[in-house]
Amino acid sequence: MELLFIEISMLILFMLLSAFFSASETALFSLKKSEIHRYSLSIDKREMGIYALMQSPQKILITILTGNLFVNLATSELSTYMLLQVWDRYGHFISIAIVTPIIIVVCEIAPKLIAVNFNVAMSRRLYPLISVFHRLFFPIRILLVGVTDLLAGLFRLKFSHADITEDELGHAVHIGQRDGVIGSG
Repeated sequence: MELLFIEISMLILFMLLSAFFSASETALFSLKKSEIHRYSLSIDKREMGIYALMQSPQKILITILTGNLFVNLATSELSTYMLLQVWDRYGHFISIAIVTPIIIVVCEIAPKLIAVNFNVAMSRRLYPLISVFHRLFFPIRILLVGVTDLLAGLFRLKFSHADITEDELGHAVHIGQRDGVIGSG
């Protein structure tokens, strides 16, 4: 009974971490460039940290995807193991039929929907833990960045950042007029 409690606790932890990584990805990558630029001028440690992370989007994306992949695999593996203890011939099929939809809805879709609607607040709230994982996954990230850079070179891919959008420019002008930096004439 104690082992079952530990297994269920680990399963819940893995699913929470999966939701965390999914929400982090959406919250960080849905921030507008103007918001990230504002963070560069901030004295708030979280905002400065988010700005620093987003200066190398490839690296933070690798951190997030690595973490999410690990916890999703661990969730699948542990749930399959647990269900095989109960239904030894069909546990893996039951795991696929039940756990996969739960991961998709609870750990992927729901966190992303919340994060895209509250991206600024969520990015600030999730930053401390994502920065811990960013440091923790440093050795793995170095290897994966090297591989992706090699593949990008082989296929002659270039990573470019999109220019500022018309909405962002309009927002910047509006703020400049409101704050008296730009004349409204």
